[in-house]
Amino acid sequence: MVSRLRKTLTVQQRTAAFEHTHRVAAEATEEERRRRNEKNEKLRALRLAADRNVTVGCGTHHVAPLAIPYPAKNWR
Repeated sequence: MVSRLRKTLTVQQRTAAFEHTHRVAAEATEEERRRRNEKNEKLRALRLAADRNVTVGCGTHHVAPLAIPYPAKNWR
């Protein structure tokens, strides 16, 4: 297909097509970067919120105890 394009497109057309492809790729890269930055900001906010739940005495994050279901006395 490349050879067909080279036969049918002029140098100016190939240059324009390359520039268009480059511009689209740059826009896609910028969009990905923007989304990654937004995600990082959300995660940073969540980490900061989690850090506010740090206990004073031992310096570890507050962790809720695991809910372990115990069977009733006559569970059969």
